[in-house]
Amino acid sequence: MAEFSGLSEHDVSQEITISEPPPIHIPTLEELKAQDELARVQEQNNPQMQRAMEDIRARRLVLRQAQETGAITEQQAEEMAVRIEAMERVEVDTDALTGLYARRASERRLVQELARADREGTPLTVAILDLDKFKGINDEYGHAVGDATLQAVAGHILSEIRVSDTPLRYGGEELGLILPNTQAENAMILLDRLRGKMPGTVKEALEGQGINLGRDVTVSIGVAELTSGEIKDFNREISSAKTDNKEIAGKVMRSVFEKADGPLYQAKDSGRNKIVLRQPPIGK
Repeated sequence: MAEFSGLSEHDVSQEITISEPPPIHIPTLEELKAQDELARVQEQNNPQMQRAMEDIRARRLVLRQAQETGAITEQQAEEMAVRIEAMERVEVDTDALTGLYARRASERRLVQELARADREGTPLTVAILDLDKFKGINDEYGHAVGDATLQAVAGHILSEIRVSDTPLRYGGEELGLILPNTQAENAMILLDRLRGKMPGTVKEALEGQGINLGRDVTVSIGVAELTSGEIKDFNREISSAKTDNKEIAGKVMRSVFEKADGPLYQAKDSGRNKIVLRQPPIGK
């Protein structure tokens, strides 16, 4: 595994490129039901989302009343319904705390990016970012400050990545990134910039809320570029699956990000606040 501590360690000959956004996913009835259940769970734990969903429900009520009274045309009703559905999808697909992609939405994005990488022969890299000593923040300052810290970190990530990238909450204080059309070397440049600027950006965001941790907030990062063989294997697994689409998407998600797990643990074991890149397996 290769440890990365600065841009001078790499001679990068290819510029980072931004791919076109993936095709629109048309959800099945089962997916919509799962999204509704996720929305209800998220609502219970997030006042901001509660207000957003109340606004969506109010808009649906206004639309229904307008249809019943004939106040709008059928075309106008269809246009309003599409806009309301788009608003609701944003809420359902977003992690309530961090504003990053929620797990189910990120699974769908990963399946799309795997298919694109195989179809177009483009590289695909993933990364896991784990907040260093996050448990100490929760223990010393409480979970409210821990949540504010996680939100500040997520905000920093969103400000540094490209529009083609998918930022997600992988679990707890672990965040993830799906980086399409990106070789490992270019991913390391992007992530090193993100890592290096994080302490100052997060400190400023927290101080704006009257929070002073007395130490820098840093992340350890594990990175893995999938080989063409791995991409083909994952797509073969998806296309040949006899199980529910959500189940296979979750399984593939775990398998893909496991490629970055080893490098993440090495980054933490070697002192934290570092990036480690997986060395591609021989013959893959």
